[in-house]
Amino acid sequence: MIYSLKHLNKYLPEIKLDQSVTKALESLGFEVEFFEKFSSSKGLLFAKVLNVFDNPNSTKLQVVELDTKLGKLTIQTTNKVLSKGDLTICYPVGSSYQGKEFQEVTMQGYKSQGMLASFSEIGYDNSLLTDKDQILVLPKNFASLNDDASEKLELNDYIFELSITTNRNEINSYYFLAKELAAYYNTKFSCEFLDAKLKQSFESSFKFEGNFLDKNYSFTLLEAKGKVSTSFEEKLLLAKHKIDSKFNPAVNLTNLVLINLGIPIHVYDKAKLKNTKFSVDLYNGKVNLLGNKQVEVSDALAVFNGDKVVSVAATMGLEESKVDLQTSEFVFEMASFPSKLIRNNAKEIKMNSNASNLASKTITKYQVKLAHKFLFNYLKDLKLSNVVNDFELDKKVEINFDEEKLQRYSNGLPSSEFIKAFDKLKLLEFEFENQKIKVPLYRYDVSIFEDIIEELFRFYNYDNFKEIPYIQIPGELKADNKNFKEKLKALGYSEARTFTLVNEKDSKFDPLDLSDAIKLETFVSKEREFVRNSLAISLAEAVNNNKKKKINNVNLFEVGMVNANLFYACLATTDKSFLELKQDFVSFFDNLNLEFKKPKNQFLHPNYSAEIYLNDQKLGW
Repeated sequence: MIYSLKHLNKYLPEIKLDQSVTKALESLGFEVEFFEKFSSSKGLLFAKVLNVFDNPNSTKLQVVELDTKLGKLTIQTTNKVLSKGDLTICYPVGSSYQGKEFQEVTMQGYKSQGMLASFSEIGYDNSLLTDKDQILVLPKNFASLNDDASEKLELNDYIFELSITTNRNEINSYYFLAKELAAYYNTKFSCEFLDAKLKQSFESSFKFEGNFLDKNYSFTLLEAKGKVSTSFEEKLLLAKHKIDSKFNPAVNLTNLVLINLGIPIHVYDKAKLKNTKFSVDLYNGKVNLLGNKQVEVSDALAVFNGDKVVSVAATMGLEESKVDLQTSEFVFEMASFPSKLIRNNAKEIKMNSNASNLASKTITKYQVKLAHKFLFNYLKDLKLSNVVNDFELDKKVEINFDEEKLQRYSNGLPSSEFIKAFDKLKLLEFEFENQKIKVPLYRYDVSIFEDIIEELFRFYNYDNFKEIPYIQIPGELKADNKNFKEKLKALGYSEARTFTLVNEKDSKFDPLDLSDAIKLETFVSKEREFVRNSLAISLAEAVNNNKKKKINNVNLFEVGMVNANLFYACLATTDKSFLELKQDFVSFFDNLNLEFKKPKNQFLHPNYSAEIYLNDQKLGW
């Protein structure tokens, strides 16, 4: 996600963020992709139009006399949109944009002391803010001539992008990133909507029916009657996020929720909803997406009003139910859906929206509740209904504190060493009491004590850990990886590199009696969902792939990781016998008294396999 440093700073009123925030972000575990100035504009001024007249020597030029904090200026332009009394912006002589310095010139007998500017000439994409790229005319009370134009128009901003891991989806928002920084800097976190309460004016007639969504998800509605408005500053913020704001302000509101809270919400025109019942279900058929793009979808998660689809859930609205500039009665949908189904939605409509990018990962019910408060505050001057299908938040997950485990991972440091880190986690809504840790409701990724240790280490700062020398303890069974590989290559084996992750079926192959395979919370595909229990299953796949290419004589080896963070070596062959394969293995450890026993493992054939032991300890098979 892209962030505006100035907007982020509004959540942290007692400090001033600057470029050094990148160190804080990286210390917290977030990778900064880029950090750059929003605009190259220098010396921009606010100007009041004193007089406007056509240049008598030109049919195209217009002479504009201006008052600025530097005094009176005359600037000529071909964009004839200004009138006497207008508030605009200009570049005086000596100012610059994109490295070009403006000079005084004479055109058709009149001086031109700089340049009048449009949105596109100060750093914004004008197409996101206006229908035409023309000189900017501001509300007369927007600023005084003495105000800093770069400050008021937020040109002196920095834009940065973070690479966020899939288990921290909530950080794709200003609110939660600001909370992390508030804890890091130990400073005040301020949020104007956090204490907002619903001022209900009427009872909604809408109802949510159906049981498609289980208790882990939510679907709520809020009606609003009246005129929604978007401030000029909010439109500028949306433009920095490449979001068009030329729609009904209610649509702008949904996008403000998106970037501030990291949750997609949707708004419908109430007059276009012909039924009082809402539901969620899978849909097969055609839909007419916003922008009049018709697509055929299969098993897409959709929101229904009666029996009519009104949106592709958390992905995109439809033309038939959209709000327009005349809409005055709104129905806001705030929900959390199964992320897997949202990923399928994006696939079905053949595009990714800002909404689906977020909802394709976990959205918590806690975020839905925050969206309620955001709307209560933003729409406080409108008539609001009750929240349809409202819910109570679940209790916080509790994790037992484990001092021994903390010391083991921290190389002997006691919990007292992490006092400051504990305090910072409390600012993030972690609770520590009676050897129990209560996890914030938005942290769906924290479920075991090792996750707590990771959080403590983040705020303790990994740089504070002292380096210790690595001491290798000699063991009876050692193998030099380099020599090991060279010997195998000399015997005709080729090294293979395979995926550590396998599908659910292959994960059940467990000849080493390790444990249940570890299932990833997020994964690229169903074929790479579990950590393997054996290298053999991966090498077998490699052998089959070679056979498909008519390569029948295959001798492969791999040294790699399996479940439980163990590293093993594995040999696979199509042209050596069982005894020859056994002899190749023994040759590397000819000084050891290895034993080969009949296997007891259910996955190994009792007559064509053997388990390998050293001093009654099972090493492999």
